[in-house]
Amino acid sequence: MPGAFHVESDADRRLVYRGETAHPAANYRLTVGGETPGTGLSDAHDTLETGDSVPLGGEAGERVTVEWVGEGGPATVFDHRLRPSASFGVRPDGDGGIALVYRGERTFDAESFTVTVDGREGERLFAAAHDRLEDGDAVAIDGVFRRILVEWTEPDEPMHVGTVFLRRVLSFEIDGSALLFAGEGEWPAASLSVTVDGAAVDGFSGTVSNGDAVSLDAATGDAVAVEFVADGESKTVFEGTVHPPFEFDLSYDAAAGEATLTSETDAELDPERLRVISPSGEFTGETTRWAGSHDTVEAGDSVTLDVGEDTELLVVVHEAWDAHVELPVEG
Repeated sequence: MPGAFHVESDADRRLVYRGETAHPAANYRLTVGGETPGTGLSDAHDTLETGDSVPLGGEAGERVTVEWVGEGGPATVFDHRLRPSASFGVRPDGDGGIALVYRGERTFDAESFTVTVDGREGERLFAAAHDRLEDGDAVAIDGVFRRILVEWTEPDEPMHVGTVFLRRVLSFEIDGSALLFAGEGEWPAASLSVTVDGAAVDGFSGTVSNGDAVSLDAATGDAVAVEFVADGESKTVFEGTVHPPFEFDLSYDAAAGEATLTSETDAELDPERLRVISPSGEFTGETTRWAGSHDTVEAGDSVTLDVGEDTELLVVVHEAWDAHVELPVEG
């Protein structure tokens, strides 16, 4: 049945039509929480076109349902539960540990949220510290985690409302011989231990926030790691390799259906660690072509690959450096 819809925003909710083909709005029936809303699709539009929308009322946890009632109907074409306007993050707790923080304008019963840490059984951690959950309220997380899942259990069926990955919060990038903090929040430098080829080095100082960087006494190929320490536990949150800018050029011969990739990286590259992928279209070239023709790949070395007519992008990846470069395929 025709119909593609999307609920936009958890706060100022709107139901948006995403279909590519226009249809009479009267062919759809909208209900929120089992009730017809004050403004339906046919009240706001004669014909539904891509991007058309209507405001949604309703409460978090209620179902938004759209039925096709035109020819061949009725049939449900969209079924969605409204999410609460709530988000969760982490910050230092001030005592050498980690705190999980609620962010949102609405006040909730703290008992209605369960917190699952690294797949262990969910616990109502917020309820142990709060009766009502308001913006900024926090609860301590024991030890160092990989992933936290938060569910809202007030509806009949629990709803997943938040995920926190420690590696995403504490993310880093290597820029030449510098280590850059690209994560979220502010963290005491004492909780971040930096090593180069396994040896501890002077790292960050004071408080670390997004954009802060530290220079490393390291050379191309050296392995850099960052460990996060909290509550006496530690976990690796970043591993990378020092490398110069990873650069390639692409020239495309549309008539021959070939793309030639040329290294512009100022370093000798191990061909066994290079591969090429195509996120779009067909790519028939062998990703290990360099390994068959080069012992090392230096700046100026090239390889030619067969590509399909609908290939729009090739991506060269250095597996050891965790680096890639995206190259549009243009005639």
